[in-house]
Amino acid sequence: MDLNHETNAGASSSQYLGENSEREDGGHAASYCEILENIPAGIIITDEVGNPVEYNENARRLLGDIPASLTLMDWPARFGLYIDEGKTHFPAWDTPLSHALNGSRMDNVAEIYVGGYASGGRWMVMSATTLWSDTGRIRGAIVSISDLTPGTRRSSRKSDQILQRKALYDFTEQIAKSGDDPNKVLNTAVVLTSELIGDGCVATLLSISGDRLRLISFHHKRERAKRLLHASAFSQEYALGDKIEHVIRSGKPLLVPDVDEVLLLKESPPEYARYIQDIGVHSLLVVPIKGHDGVLGTLTLFRDRGGLTYDQSDQYLVMDIAYRLGLAIENNTLLNSLRAENTGRLSAEKALEFSEIRFRSIFTSTSLGIKILDLEGNLLVTNPAFQRMLSYHDYELFGKSVTDFFFQADVPAFLSMLNKLKNLKAQSVQMEHRFVAKDGSIVWVNATFSRIMQQDRNSTIGYIVGIDENVTIRKNMEAEVAEMKSRLNNHIETERLHLAQDLHDGPLQDLYSALYRIENWDEKVNRDKVETLKQDLLKVVQGLRDTARDLRPQALTSFGLEKAIRSHVEEFIENHSELKIHLNLAQDKQELPEETRIILFRIYQNSLANVLRHAHASEVFISFSFDAEAARLEIRDNGVGFVLPNNWVELVRQGHYGLAGAVERMALMGGTFNVDSKPGQGTLVEASIPTKENSIGHAKEDLEL
Repeated sequence: MDLNHETNAGASSSQYLGENSEREDGGHAASYCEILENIPAGIIITDEVGNPVEYNENARRLLGDIPASLTLMDWPARFGLYIDEGKTHFPAWDTPLSHALNGSRMDNVAEIYVGGYASGGRWMVMSATTLWSDTGRIRGAIVSISDLTPGTRRSSRKSDQILQRKALYDFTEQIAKSGDDPNKVLNTAVVLTSELIGDGCVATLLSISGDRLRLISFHHKRERAKRLLHASAFSQEYALGDKIEHVIRSGKPLLVPDVDEVLLLKESPPEYARYIQDIGVHSLLVVPIKGHDGVLGTLTLFRDRGGLTYDQSDQYLVMDIAYRLGLAIENNTLLNSLRAENTGRLSAEKALEFSEIRFRSIFTSTSLGIKILDLEGNLLVTNPAFQRMLSYHDYELFGKSVTDFFFQADVPAFLSMLNKLKNLKAQSVQMEHRFVAKDGSIVWVNATFSRIMQQDRNSTIGYIVGIDENVTIRKNMEAEVAEMKSRLNNHIETERLHLAQDLHDGPLQDLYSALYRIENWDEKVNRDKVETLKQDLLKVVQGLRDTARDLRPQALTSFGLEKAIRSHVEEFIENHSELKIHLNLAQDKQELPEETRIILFRIYQNSLANVLRHAHASEVFISFSFDAEAARLEIRDNGVGFVLPNNWVELVRQGHYGLAGAVERMALMGGTFNVDSKPGQGTLVEASIPTKENSIGHAKEDLEL
């Protein structure tokens, strides 16, 4: 029977059956229609999604007009199917048709209240059977609907079934809440079954080998019986008995209305003997828990000695519960299997998704300029940082060649780099080059260009990504430092010339004069002349000593920085008594490296000279200290102060070499040099040079001169 042909929703059932019969069965159509129309029950044949394909007149009489386009989920609302007298719609997923279309091979039967369309409201029995293709695929279902007269359905039975149905719905919701843990699902089932049907319930699953049962969960309404079950359940796995094995092998339930306790005691595992003897078992029901590939385990119910007897209705209800259990366990097993199988793929997909999110975030928020180029170097996409770097909007950059914004001298290097990437000679290339911003200023960048391959079999290049770090400030600083070094070197050479000139014009000329006079002396030398010459020579010696002291004070080498500063200050105030100098100096003796002492002393000398020349100060405070970490010098005055330049090279350009020279010396030593000054607030000079870590004891003296 072909279930895939189209139907006419407006045609009557007889017309529809006639047309279908002519199309498919030829001469046998009449007999087929007669059989279908003479069945007393309503018959509907559906396709695999629940669309009615064929139906008889009885079905139309019981349910009303039957449309051709009607999916499984539409049945309850379309035909007015209820679990009670028109209050609660029968869930579409729980109808016998739903179970049949899911491939259930058990009896899919339910009592349903039909209260819609032409039915007028009455109870009916609905059953459904799966239609299988020759290849084992579900092609549809046959639904049978029979009317129930009041005499054939007791009101108490109807009320019980309503309660049971509601309990099943609650159970299904609890299964969903149990997540993917089969043990929780089984525990939910045994509690529900025990409380709803009574009295005790045990759930087991087959071992991997299939020849033993593992006890998973149990429950009983009575606490004493529950304790005995707990005491008996210490054996978590046991062999199959004859009756249980028959249930598992056949897939059919076992209903024993009246149990022979003596026989049961013989057939049960020894650990259950105490329970059977004390509580007893009056009635027994064992239902297989089925999956698509066979039986997964069992759900066993037992009523206590003196209790009620299980009947067929109890069996149907427990089979429904077991059916839901089988689906839940199998779905969980499949889900866990898929999770294990797809962990790598899902992790990769999540990593890719996270990577894409992270890239978008970085692309828009990073301070690095990012640009995407085609293989000809044309700009395709730029991020906000790149646009700010060149002061252009994105629409002004799009489609333009990136070389249009290059400093022209750097274009050849870029084109050479681009060829390397295009010819697959390099994965990425780094280069420093210049851009010309919109306002004409030069922007230096440290750029990294990388080729991005397309996701195809040919492994072709898709585009080029460039990441630019703005290094303009560093480049300017390097240029300024180079200029400052050049000027300092020139200054040193000039100072050397000045020193040579001073020596030539001063002490050397005096020595030449003295030698000339000695050569012109006769044998009779006047004592006064000798004394005059002696004084001239002493003057030369003193001049040379002063020069040598300025170049490198003797006290600095012999006694340390503290003594050298004190000695210099004593001589300084003899000529500049108007300046009051306060000293707070640590006694370093010769514990600091000589190079450290020399640099700090030169900073002291230059700072004191600047105070004298520019500060117009009345007081100077000099502090020197050192420890295991650093040697520190601080010179502070109360003078007029000055405006600090933006960079030290400005001082060099103005011919002020002292502070710039101090900066250069401190950088070579790995130290720090800082000047803090504002007009009217004096000046503070701070210098710090790292020292070797050792235990150095020192004392400080305060001296006011």
